[in-house]
Amino acid sequence: MTPSLRILQIATTLHEPCGIGYFAQRMGTALSKAGAQVRTVDGFVEQQADVIIVHHHGELVPSATLRAFAYQARAPVVLMPHDDTCGSLYGDVSAVVALTPELIAGAKRSYWFPHPSETFRTGTARSKLRERYGLPKEKLILGTNGFLKYERSFDIVTAAVLKALPEVAVSLVLSPWRLPSPGLLEKLVVLCESHPGRLNLAYEKWSDQERFDRLRACDLLWCWVDAPSSPYASGVVSDQYASGTRLVTTDKSQHRHVLSLPNVVTAPPNLEGFLDTLIAAARQPCLRHDPEVIAWERQMPGLLEFLESLT
Repeated sequence: MTPSLRILQIATTLHEPCGIGYFAQRMGTALSKAGAQVRTVDGFVEQQADVIIVHHHGELVPSATLRAFAYQARAPVVLMPHDDTCGSLYGDVSAVVALTPELIAGAKRSYWFPHPSETFRTGTARSKLRERYGLPKEKLILGTNGFLKYERSFDIVTAAVLKALPEVAVSLVLSPWRLPSPGLLEKLVVLCESHPGRLNLAYEKWSDQERFDRLRACDLLWCWVDAPSSPYASGVVSDQYASGTRLVTTDKSQHRHVLSLPNVVTAPPNLEGFLDTLIAAARQPCLRHDPEVIAWERQMPGLLEFLESLT
């Protein structure tokens, strides 16, 4: 492995509130820490590099644009698909790198690794974190995070938890998304006002450290999405596992990389079954776990070795 491997990353939503852009930033940082020279940009302008990684989603990058770029690029172009619509492009690039094995099928050369997350080592006691964020110190706290999107049903799940478990509090750690979800934030504000002292609503673009600390302040996390099972990997569920907090998530392909890990409760993919499982889990001991298995540091050496083999 060559420590000075020069990597150019292209992510068209790099500067937007979008999971792909955030992921590219994190991966660039992790690759740099692993010894590579990484530059991440938001446009298809080739710069000096040994390998070029293009983060791709069918709704964000026209296929013709990527094909034309790959054809004229002087360095090997590696496609990193973030959905399952990119298969027709695999013959136009040197290799495919993905976060699930399903997304590399049909590629000439390929590598996959489970969706990593930043696993901070913090000595801050949970009681101090709760004091910092205005959370009740003595209550059991359920929490979740993610972009403010209808498909996460934040209002429905939160209302159900507050009704079924009158002794618990809820912490919502939400972020703006690139597309609006009209009326959803207002519903959550009303819910918060009607449950004083029990619902903490925090909504902004978070640093990795603060999101980690807010999730760590909880006793139990949930990851629900009202979307079909899909071979992309969920960054939300990775971030939750990285906090070391017990979590409940649905049995869907996008969560598969954590389903077999310790301290994860697998729930049915329908909302009623998910809520039943979540409420039952809240009545059980909420243990903590070591999240290092999904740390970026664990995944980057193998990826760097693969990228080096392309040069």
